Amino acid sequence: METTIPFSKVTKYLAELVQAEERVNYKSGQALFYENHKPYGIYVLRKGRIRLFKKKNGGEELLKIIEPTQILGESEFLEDRPFDYSARAETDVSVSFFSRAFIQAEKRKKV
Repeated sequence: METTIPFSKVTKYLAELVQAEERVNYKSGQALFYENHKPYGIYVLRKGRIRLFKKKNGGEELLKIIEPTQILGESEFLEDRPFDYSARAETDVSVSFFSRAFIQAEKRKKV
């Protein structure tokens, strides 16, 4: 079964998404968030690289490097749980950030 979404609905949603996007820049070495903190929204990496890591034995255990177009924090946000890792800009980065307020408003529209 194929479902077609009217073009007018798609363009309206995209326009709302663009308006809700906050572009945030971080310098190399700056933290985006810390382990055990609750997410304030969802990140989409536009430019640069982000290091995900855990504190371990006085150092850091590298978990993953996030590359452009990857989404960060969506499962923690949707499951309303704190991050079990920290994120730091590996290079200068630019992210699109979608806040809790925007996402919750979108969820209410769908109900």
